[in-house]
This record gives sequence, structure tokens and C-alpha cells, in this order.
Amino acid sequence: ILPALSLDCILHLDALDHSYTTATFNEFIDSLLDNMNPFPQENTVIVMDNARIHKSPHLKEMVQELTELSCKTEGSWVLITCSYLFLTIMSD
Repeated sequence: ILPALSLDCILHLDALDHSYTTATFNEFIDSLLDNMNPFPQENTVIVMDNARIHKSPHLKEMVQELTELSCKTEGSWVLITCSYLFLTIMSD
């Protein structure tokens, strides 16, 4: 079971009968991004630990594609990485 939680609700939930792989995690994030909003609205930050599946090039590409779209409309995405956290933050 993999939930994406906000302060108010479950944003997205996925349950598999096997371990998550990079591909299945990317599918989860792709669905979750539909529930994310530009800053300063609610649901603007995704926080993950440094598991290998959280660092895929495809995941970074998904966020960058969303950046290009949101820069033309409501806001933009900023991708911040460090050794212990992987944050995706949307800002103006």
C-alpha cells in the first residue's frame, strides 16, 4: 500500500500485491501529479526519502514537463534534491 497524504486527506492511494519498482512508482507519481497545485495553493510539495526508486531520470522528466506546462499557466515547479530528501516544490 502506497498512500500520498496531505494534512486534510489522502491525495492518492495505490495497492499492489508485489513490491514497487521504479516503473510502478513512476506510475503512482504520474497519477499523484494530477492532484498537485501551483504554489501557494494546497498540495504543492511532495516529500520522499532517498530510496533508489525515488531518483529515476523518468521521474525527473515528468516534473520538468509539468514545469514547462505550468510556467505557461498558473505557476512553476522547482525540483530540489539532496542526499536524504527529494522535494518537489511548486512556486510562482
